[in-house]
Amino acid sequence: LRIAFLDVGSADGPSGGKLTPVLASDWGPSDSIPWLSPREEVTSESALQSTCGRLFLELWSNDDQGFPFPEACYFGRRYKYLGTSANYRELFLKFGARNGLRNQCRSEGSAVNCEYQIVVNAEVGVVAQGEHVVNLDTTCVDCAKPSEVIERGVAVASAASQPALASDPKLDMEILNTESSVVTLADDTMPIGQPQLTLKLKGVPLPASRVRASAILRLYLWPLTSWELQLEQVLVVDRGTSC
Repeated sequence: LRIAFLDVGSADGPSGGKLTPVLASDWGPSDSIPWLSPREEVTSESALQSTCGRLFLELWSNDDQGFPFPEACYFGRRYKYLGTSANYRELFLKFGARNGLRNQCRSEGSAVNCEYQIVVNAEVGVVAQGEHVVNLDTTCVDCAKPSEVIERGVAVASAASQPALASDPKLDMEILNTESSVVTLADDTMPIGQPQLTLKLKGVPLPASRVRASAILRLYLWPLTSWELQLEQVLVVDRGTSC
C-alpha cells in the first residue's frame, strides 16, 4: 500500500504544505515536533517491520482477525513534481503473500465490506474542505511492473483546516472517576453506558481565553480507533445554571 501525501511543502521544519507526515511519536505542547527529514529515506530493499512503528500510530480494521500484519514498511525522501514547485512524499506498507487488504471481511462472524483505518501524525496547513490531499494506491512491488497502480483511492479533506489563535479558549481538564490513575470504561460483561467517563473542565482565568457563546468543544479520545461511543444528550453547565 502506497500512501502519497501530495503537498508537503518545501521547508525542513514547519513545511507550509497542505498535509505533511511526521514521525509517530508522542509529544507535549512544549516538545519539538518529530519532523521526518526531507532527505531521509528507507528503501524497499531495506524495509523493516520496525519502520512501521516509526510511521504509523494505529492500524485498525473491522475484520475479526484485525488489520493485516505488515511484513515491513519503508518511505521515500521528499520529491518535487516535474515542472512545479509542489513537493510530495510517499509512505509504504508491505504485506506478505495472501495477507493483504481485502474487499470482504468478517465482523462478529458476519460477512461485511472491509474497513481499514490508518492513523499518522501530520502537520496540517491551509486546507479547504473537499481538497485532494492524499492518494492511496495498491501496488505489487515484487511484480514485473512494481510502480503500476492496481487500485487507487483518493482522500479529500472532510472539513477546512482551522488555524490556532492566541484568543482561542483554553481549558484545564481532569478525569474524576479514576482509581490508581486508571478508569475501566467498559468490557463485554458491562451494560452499555456503564461505567461513564467523568471529566472536569475548568477555564483559564484570562479575559482573552474565555469560552464565548457558540463556541464548539471538541474532545479527541486517544487512541483514535479504540472507541465505540454511545451518543447521548450532553448537559452544558455554566456557573450552576443548566442550559
